[in-house]
Amino acid sequence: MSSGATYWSGWGRWLSFVAGTLLIVLSLPLILTNSAAAGWNIFLGLLLLGAVASGNERAPLIAIILSAIMVLRIIVAWVSGAGPLDLGIAVMFLVLIGGAAYHLRLQARSA
Repeated sequence: MSSGATYWSGWGRWLSFVAGTLLIVLSLPLILTNSAAAGWNIFLGLLLLGAVASGNERAPLIAIILSAIMVLRIIVAWVSGAGPLDLGIAVMFLVLIGGAAYHLRLQARSA
């Protein structure tokens, strides 16, 4: 993996694609309410999709950082009194991106 690019395959790739796509698609209604979270979610979704689809060798690290951001978002949502649906969606994204990070990391170590 010293060339800077690799072909990501398996569960890590598909979980990344699902999480990135959901971040983008679920943010579209937020655009109509002029929410700042919409732009942030779209940026994170594109970052995750781009890192994995382009074969960036740092894709596992990017997924780990996004998982940490999701943990912070869950803590902030819980402290600010978010509803159970909001917390559930945030946990779903944490599981998807955390699982993708785990599988991408396993693939990077085996290469």
